[in-house]
Amino acid sequence: MSDPVTSETLSTITKLNDSNYSVWKHDMRAALQVKKLWRLTSGQEAKSSAPDDAVQLWEEKAEQAAGLIYQRIEHSMQVMVQDYMDDPVKMWTELQKINEQDNPAARFNAYDEFFNITKKEDESLTNLVSRVELALHKIRSTRSTTLKLEEFENELACACLIRALPEDYASFRSAVLLMKEFKWNNLKRHLLKSSRTVKSASSFSPRPCSHPPVVLLSLSPLKMSLAHSVAFLDTLRRTAI
Repeated sequence: MSDPVTSETLSTITKLNDSNYSVWKHDMRAALQVKKLWRLTSGQEAKSSAPDDAVQLWEEKAEQAAGLIYQRIEHSMQVMVQDYMDDPVKMWTELQKINEQDNPAARFNAYDEFFNITKKEDESLTNLVSRVELALHKIRSTRSTTLKLEEFENELACACLIRALPEDYASFRSAVLLMKEFKWNNLKRHLLKSSRTVKSASSFSPRPCSHPPVVLLSLSPLKMSLAHSVAFLDTLRRTAI
């Protein structure tokens, strides 16, 4: 017969997906603690070598813990831990490694979400505070535990700069999010270099052609430079005839 307390607790836990690990891990730990399985899952309760009854009890608890964790993971993510169905310690460690890796792109998205928080209409202050705390948990779960204060400040500066860029820099922004780390000096250098390239391309004035210039006026600087290039090639083609 299932434990009604544990079943009710588990039913309130949102399944782990690709964005809620920072909250899920605490809820899941609480459920395992209620069931007295957390010490085993966290590796504090080592497997007994003897007697046989103790070994069997540990293995049964391990299977139960792994099963409970597996049930609270979205189907699309379960494949990541299917090799550890009888080892909750490895299962928990693997989930932690996957979701708490030092990921600049995920961290920027967490920063972006954090700074976009505003009070909703008719939202209680309690709920607003909860959303801020949740966003803060997401930031913490995406950064290295060895991150120094100066590095953190530099990352905030990078996040601020990237968020401030207009749509014309969408490609630059996407490229930055593929970087393995956020370095303020590197970001400044790449941004200024990109800006000079865009200005240089945009300053080129092709010879007059039959295409209406008003089309170019509605384009962004990056798209405008491409349009100028097309117009320039078209001019060369016409003069060569």
